[in-house]
Amino acid sequence: MQNRFEIMKYRYRIGEPDVLLIQGWFQENTVNDSILEVYLDQRRLTAVLESQSGVDIQKRKHSRERKIDTEYWLRITLPAEYKAGSKLYVYQKDNEQNVKIAAIPIGRIEKLHSDFDDYVDLITCHEDTVLIQGWIASREAVQLQVLDEQKNQLKSETVYKVRKDVLQDFPELKSADITGFEIRIPECRNKKVYLAAKIGEKKYSRICRIDRTKAERIVGKVQKAVQKGGLSISQNGLGTTCARMKKRLLENRTSEYEIWLQKHLPTAEELEEQRRTQFAYQPKISIVIPLYKTPIKYLDALIHSVIDQTYPDWELCLSDGSGEHSPLQGHLAKWQKKDSRIRVVYSGKPMQISENTNCALEIATGDYVAFADHDDLLEPNALFENVSVINRHEDADVIYSDEDKTTMNGREHFDAHFKPDYNVDLLNTVNYFCHFLVVKREIADRVGPLDSRYDGAQDYDFVLRCTEATKNIYHIPKIIYHWRAHKDSTAGDPASKLYAFEAGAKAIQAHYDRVGVDAAVYQTDIFGNYRSEYHLKNTPLISIIIPNKDHVEELKKCIDSIEEKSKYLNREYVIVENNSENPETFAYYESLKREKENVTVLTWDGTFNYSAINNYGAGQAAGDYYLFLNNDTEMISENGLEELLGRCMREDVGVVGARLYYEDRTIQHAGVVIGLGGVAGHVFVDFRDDTPGYFSRIVCAQEYSAVTAACMMVSKEVFEQVQGFDEKLAVAYNDIDFCLRVGAAGKRVVYNPFAEFYHYESKSRGADDTVENKARFEQEESYFLDRWKNLIEQGDPYYNPNLTLIYGDYGLRLAED
Repeated sequence: MQNRFEIMKYRYRIGEPDVLLIQGWFQENTVNDSILEVYLDQRRLTAVLESQSGVDIQKRKHSRERKIDTEYWLRITLPAEYKAGSKLYVYQKDNEQNVKIAAIPIGRIEKLHSDFDDYVDLITCHEDTVLIQGWIASREAVQLQVLDEQKNQLKSETVYKVRKDVLQDFPELKSADITGFEIRIPECRNKKVYLAAKIGEKKYSRICRIDRTKAERIVGKVQKAVQKGGLSISQNGLGTTCARMKKRLLENRTSEYEIWLQKHLPTAEELEEQRRTQFAYQPKISIVIPLYKTPIKYLDALIHSVIDQTYPDWELCLSDGSGEHSPLQGHLAKWQKKDSRIRVVYSGKPMQISENTNCALEIATGDYVAFADHDDLLEPNALFENVSVINRHEDADVIYSDEDKTTMNGREHFDAHFKPDYNVDLLNTVNYFCHFLVVKREIADRVGPLDSRYDGAQDYDFVLRCTEATKNIYHIPKIIYHWRAHKDSTAGDPASKLYAFEAGAKAIQAHYDRVGVDAAVYQTDIFGNYRSEYHLKNTPLISIIIPNKDHVEELKKCIDSIEEKSKYLNREYVIVENNSENPETFAYYESLKREKENVTVLTWDGTFNYSAINNYGAGQAAGDYYLFLNNDTEMISENGLEELLGRCMREDVGVVGARLYYEDRTIQHAGVVIGLGGVAGHVFVDFRDDTPGYFSRIVCAQEYSAVTAACMMVSKEVFEQVQGFDEKLAVAYNDIDFCLRVGAAGKRVVYNPFAEFYHYESKSRGADDTVENKARFEQEESYFLDRWKNLIEQGDPYYNPNLTLIYGDYGLRLAED
């Protein structure tokens, strides 16, 4: 049979214990004239064939090999008495042929009920830290913990992630139903651990074997591959199956990021070209590093990474704060003899990090000062990239770069941090500058040395003081620094240095006090992340502008939520009636006006034009600040208005947006990235509400190029300055365009995750699927793209060019992007 149906796996449909799904594909990529029939022994069962196609399918290994872009699901309804049967048979009829393509024992199907859908992708060991990565598919809440061989709970850190790559295997689920996880187990010397999962009220466990011999690891992976592959051997034969397994095992040896990194690091030829480059301005860069009983192997690796720099005009300023009997002194003397650019100062006493770093600063003679840790690594092009920026931008005072982490042996890289360009609100939330930091000596001298009052966050305090001295801050979107992860560092075990996070809060508070910002700083549940609560000096009138067409229940829920929860009383509602037809709508308007003095109902007589409707409402509003709010929203946080207003009242801010959820508490809006999806798109859509996202960006206050006007605050002054919404954009991209014009006017657009609302979405107007509406959408999209062509081509400054523009999950930008 030429167009054979190849079965990949089978499982129960999530939440439907009487429905079995068989997943597979046809060798000719389409069903053609084939008919699939399913029998329980001799009894024919009801079976429905469904399909899904697209780029995600093409990424699968079998799809790439055979150019398959369509997968099929055979949905089988099992009778109540199916357990009494012997086997489930699948037949394929094609023209005159009738071929049995599978015979699945009922016992094997029955066992699926006692299991859950999960997969452990990776178990790796970094020194004595074990990393377990995988996913679980379930509509119920998932809780994970790790147990030792005696079933005692082990200390572990779990990060939950969205796994859209898995979602295509579960078309009946939403993204939020796929719980991706990454579990780090420090100081783990067990040969096996149990991954214990509580799913709803049921408990399950998996054995995860670690520290095995090479042969055992291969056998384990083969066994897992056979288990997940289902009927692969019976269908394809042992030889073909083993060949595919070999390829899969080899592919899985290296992480996706490791492969990406090797492709994006400069080649040997490029490095050699850099060494031959003569810049118009060749500043000396002093790399200052405090040492404290640094292990010799890490110290040597660091020094080698500096000596290997393609840019030659540097000096390495080392301060040995190890104390009177330093184990490093003799070794450092040897390095000084080898290279005159290496300078060392000894204190003769143990020193804390600020004092130690300041000693290194005192012997620095460079035009710029660079900061690094004593056991980290620089890429050979690190200084070259910085000097390139300095030559392109003569005003460059502060430069920071992207970075990743490396294992203690330096062989593996992970946790790549692809950062945005200078982002004031994000920096006041978390020290995302971190490494590799290069500062003009003039600026460093002006702001003063590191302050020991902030030890543990002394670099954070220093960076904040630098931002007070200059706004000429540049970002290198390249991985040029590798942060060696150690179990005792704040990166590897946050709880081990709580004092550092307390110092971080003090550093931000001191920064606010110096620049005259009236705000209080609090630590959040995520170590190293902070929340700033702005104190309102006055309570200006907020005009809440709500376009509405019918949907009285949604509008009432919207207004009631504010009335019942908000403690900010100086507000008015401006409802812009837009062609409603139901008498109940107008009756509700009248009741609102009778019951509340702060309600105005305006009537828009024209066709639907979101921009014109909101402009009309703003023109009649009396407030100093406008909150544009969809009628299908509901306030969650009682201080939502204060959170929006506090930032919006800043002189440098033009627009403030909120964190919005769908009804199931998954993310609907957490910021907008220009270029995402080709034009602009929301990030982190469908992420669970307890998931912080990539480097906690969901829960960080920060600047974005745009936020959604489903819940967006702007001052009357700024709104009038940019002349409101562009009425040529009646439906599409009007809020994005508005935010971009506010940004172009020199104001910041800020996303505040602590202003939380539900957004039930798309109830403000009807469906947009008519030919006329589609044509309008395409016209408006073309108008938007033409206006903002340069920004889209250059890339969103609050995103990163190394991140995907296909998905909104901050994943790596791969070849298909």
